[in-house]
Amino acid sequence: MIDKDTAVFLVINKVDFPHKERLNDSIAFCEKLASMGGLPRHSLTFDGYVDDPREVWEIPECVSFFHRILMEVPQFLKVVDKDTFATILYATAVKNNNKWKVNPAWASVLPNYEKIDLQRK
Repeated sequence: MIDKDTAVFLVINKVDFPHKERLNDSIAFCEKLASMGGLPRHSLTFDGYVDDPREVWEIPECVSFFHRILMEVPQFLKVVDKDTFATILYATAVKNNNKWKVNPAWASVLPNYEKIDLQRK
């Protein structure tokens, strides 16, 4: 049983991307975790990319998933661990004046988004 004190390690498998219902289930699960609240502790990772030299935030299907979180479950950002937090910010970042910035769409859950510097390649 998952409660607000349970830490969850959510794995999205590369083979799930063509299956909309699996991704919808994952988004719904992210929404459930976010609605429980609690301390930042959940991890989100992708399986099947071990041979891919790119960073997660450079893989189009992973970026697309993070954008779905941004649009559908922005409060998920409040309950993830620091590595997942950073990865989500990198994946959804926008380029402004030749610098990577936190996407302003996160403002509802991250009001100080403008003060965060991203060191994205």
